[in-house]
Amino acid sequence: MSIWALIPAKDPALAKSRLAPRVPATARHDFSIYALQRVLRALASTPKIAGRLVISNGEQPLAVARQYGAVPILESQSPDNYPRQAGPPEGAESSLDGLNAAVQRGAMEAIQRGATAVLVIAGDLPLADAASLTSLVTALPDGPGLVIVPDRHGGGTNALLVQPPDLIPFAFGEGSFQRHLRMANEHQVPAVVLNLPNLAHDVDTPEDLEALEALLARQRRRVDMDCAEERAPANAHAEEVELRWLFNSLVGHDTQYEATCQRR
Repeated sequence: MSIWALIPAKDPALAKSRLAPRVPATARHDFSIYALQRVLRALASTPKIAGRLVISNGEQPLAVARQYGAVPILESQSPDNYPRQAGPPEGAESSLDGLNAAVQRGAMEAIQRGATAVLVIAGDLPLADAASLTSLVTALPDGPGLVIVPDRHGGGTNALLVQPPDLIPFAFGEGSFQRHLRMANEHQVPAVVLNLPNLAHDVDTPEDLEALEALLARQRRRVDMDCAEERAPANAHAEEVELRWLFNSLVGHDTQYEATCQRR
């Protein structure tokens, strides 16, 4: 089995527009780049991932892909040169324009590179980690099947692992979680649903920021408890400080945050 990860990434200048009332443009830009880097790092630390592709219409995400050893793919303005999947499922985009066109193009590229399964994962997951990704790929059924990680609202799909890559039409967008489940049922293939908090928290709205703050607070308490009992991993503090810095930059806080646990 050869699993290739595919990350569709928006141009940072256009990303996270729904955060505009609360988050300035520079912070939204920096968040988009940080989250993509985080996803790429997590994938690189997941042994079962054979390769990574980033598809985008922006030069910056493609430059980040090169920096982290992933394959950059410039999003085509026209999908006419690529094989079409069966007609779009009900409720999905009516054409191959947009996100699903980009995902299909990336999947075709992955197949050409030897992929027998494709993991489509959002590029805006600031908590992505190798442990969650390992749980995801380990859950893939033998033979044809898929694994779905919904967003925290249970509406969208933050990660979709499909074997083989062309098993079902891609149906990302609002309500995609239920569409992907329905298509698995229609194709009579097993679908595993995993609720993984570190992959469920994308940040699109001010409410998502509040949820991220609450999760960071819980993570800090857990790290502090592990520190007290000397059970925390060596890099736990650096990761926590990085995440807290990210959140503060998003909401405009200038407060300094320091790890409370020191290793001898």
